[in-house]
Amino acid sequence: MKLSLAKRIEKESYWQEHMTACQGFHGTIAAYCRKKGLSIEAFYYWKRKLGTARTCIQNAKIERPFIPVDIIDSRSKSPHLPDPKWLAELVLRLMDGMEA
Repeated sequence: MKLSLAKRIEKESYWQEHMTACQGFHGTIAAYCRKKGLSIEAFYYWKRKLGTARTCIQNAKIERPFIPVDIIDSRSKSPHLPDPKWLAELVLRLMDGMEA
């Protein structure tokens, strides 16, 4: 089961906070994990993951949630679209060639 981006960011934030807090802790990582009720294996997994890979938090800051869109006046003729009359004639000619 894949986690949503929001859930992954939440998890990474949770573990990043523990990484930072552990750096200021006067004791071993094992002692910190025992005090906070964390699995030592999970702590080292997240320490490795957050230290070596780009995280979802970093990706979220880079990725744009929206794409840019140009809004044009629909009443003006767009150079990207064919003339409606030409298009209608084309459709009629193509339909004439089709057998019923």
